[in-house]
Amino acid sequence: MKFPVSPTYKARFLERKGYLYIYFATICLIIHGIFIFYHGFFWDDWSQLFLRIKFGDSAYWEYFLADRPTSGWTAYFFNRLFLNSPILWHIFILFLKYLSGLLSFKLLECLWPENRWQNFIIISLFFVCPLFSQSYISVAYTQHYLNYILFLLSVICLVAFLKHNQPSKKVLFGFLSILFMILQLSITEYFSFLEWIKFPVIFIIYKSKNLPIKTVIKKTLTLFTPVFLIFVLYSIFRLNFAKIFPILEADQPVLLQKFASEPFQALISLIKNLILDFSYIFFNFIGKVISIDLNHFFRSFHVLIAILLMVLFFIMYSFLSNVLKNESENPDTKSEIEMLIFAILWIILSILPFWTIGENYVNAEDPPHADRHFFASVFGAVILFSWIIRFFIQSGKKYVVAVCILSSLFASQFFEENDMAKWQTEKQSDVYWQMFYRMPSLSNNTAIVDDTVIFPFQGNFSTSSALNILYSNPINENGTVPIWVFDAGKIRYEQHAGFHTTKRNFQFIAPTQQMIFIDYDNQFANCIWIFSPEDIDHPHVSETQKTWIAHSAISRIGFDSQAVPSKNIFGSPKQNWCSLYQKASLYRQFGKWDQLNKLTQIALENGFSPSAVSSNSPFEWWPFVEGLIRNGSLQIAEDLSIEAIQTDPAYKDFYCTRWNQLLEDSAIMYNTNEICGN
Repeated sequence: MKFPVSPTYKARFLERKGYLYIYFATICLIIHGIFIFYHGFFWDDWSQLFLRIKFGDSAYWEYFLADRPTSGWTAYFFNRLFLNSPILWHIFILFLKYLSGLLSFKLLECLWPENRWQNFIIISLFFVCPLFSQSYISVAYTQHYLNYILFLLSVICLVAFLKHNQPSKKVLFGFLSILFMILQLSITEYFSFLEWIKFPVIFIIYKSKNLPIKTVIKKTLTLFTPVFLIFVLYSIFRLNFAKIFPILEADQPVLLQKFASEPFQALISLIKNLILDFSYIFFNFIGKVISIDLNHFFRSFHVLIAILLMVLFFIMYSFLSNVLKNESENPDTKSEIEMLIFAILWIILSILPFWTIGENYVNAEDPPHADRHFFASVFGAVILFSWIIRFFIQSGKKYVVAVCILSSLFASQFFEENDMAKWQTEKQSDVYWQMFYRMPSLSNNTAIVDDTVIFPFQGNFSTSSALNILYSNPINENGTVPIWVFDAGKIRYEQHAGFHTTKRNFQFIAPTQQMIFIDYDNQFANCIWIFSPEDIDHPHVSETQKTWIAHSAISRIGFDSQAVPSKNIFGSPKQNWCSLYQKASLYRQFGKWDQLNKLTQIALENGFSPSAVSSNSPFEWWPFVEGLIRNGSLQIAEDLSIEAIQTDPAYKDFYCTRWNQLLEDSAIMYNTNEICGN
């Protein structure tokens, strides 16, 4: 795929090489820049923040002993730079992605300098390809981008070693290549098998010197030997992690174990995984990219997306059509074949670590974060995408148009992913502030229990870490953490044997009675429901939930907070119906009736009612109704109760029972026929 340009134009363009970097930076900013200020923390970001805030930076070493014991240095050195600022973290990971793209471009220039403008197109696709789309998990995936950058530096230094004749420079670049290789292997296993890509890299460089093929093969084998030996030593080390370190979570090399016992079945399993993942990349992934979410097609956000896509298309088309205006209609066949083989090898080697542990994208253990399988594959995939387009489209102008169209489709998918992350950020912020308003402080060793996982896209580990940041409770003297989140599933309270969990260097222990039961996402709710034992008469909870509700220990909630959560971490709180409801429930629990009645007045003045869409859950109105009854505003309380029952008749017995009990306890005479009557 050779695109020669006129010497005059080429010289002029190379003099302005900075425009290349500005162009790449522009693409990065269009794809990710607008979301930098709207994304918070996600997934393993929370655990690393919790670790630094409550345990200190030195605890990173123990944290990573659980699965990657040599990778703690990245967190130790980098996590302290940006502390708790999500904006700085997202800027940093965007910079790392940009740098990884520039280094990938440098590698292409080293291997196929005659295909400079094709390389330019490949990196354009690299920046927009959403095969891995979760860069918004900025703290956790910083490691992976550092991993990739060190790997690329190792390969580039290897190429520099091969091309330089000066002994001192050869020694320097050879040393740096080995150093960067060791450093990247110390982080994760994502690029471990990709070290084998150095074999074709060495082969391509020697082949470009027009040496006899036997000499090329001999020199390639000789120079690859140090890489091979380091890889073997690393593999032995990696396979013996559990014997050296207190490993808790490292995956087992089930494929290798299967090859030792059932080689034929292992080979079949490997082939199946290869077919599944390649099928996803070139069929399902492409299908996902070109699909349209018709349910939300007319959202105002899509107008912004359309504008950004047009801007992206215009910039890419203008730039690429200029640099490819003298495109050759007869691409270099040898380079084409080399790039095809290189891309396929890259993809296979990049996914091989996951195949080794018996995983593929389809059956990944953690579906919400499964596209990390393809983190290291993006570079090879975009080379192959560009090769396929060029194979079918020979015309230069049409080729540029096709690349721009594909880039726009890729970008659209990235926008959707980033918009989802924005929604998740808002959802997390809303939930955590609701919990703080309802539970300003918690006793140590309190379990927060729901019947389902609170944030399915994160898991209990991450949510528990976030709650331990939300609340200022210190780590217990015995080293255990004060708060943890659990999902009960279908287990009844009386079947539960107590809370005991260990995750990395976090341990939580509490008896079953030290729990508060909540419902995070009830279909009849507008807000989170935090239950007290009296709520067993709730009409919209299951019998299993009721066994937990009867023992919900809200006495572990304190009225006063020890510290206000950081807005930098959790975002600014919203003053909405749920904030009013959670505060009302807190005031009701502690008998703060005057404060509750002031809150009721605010709610009514702001147009909230049991029939309003944003506040139409009768359960959430009971604290306000009880406050009105105790204050003597019985008619208003009755009107709200009737409106609530009309909104959802299932609450009739709930309201009737509570009204009559409260009137009896307060020695108040009042006719409840309108509420309790047929």
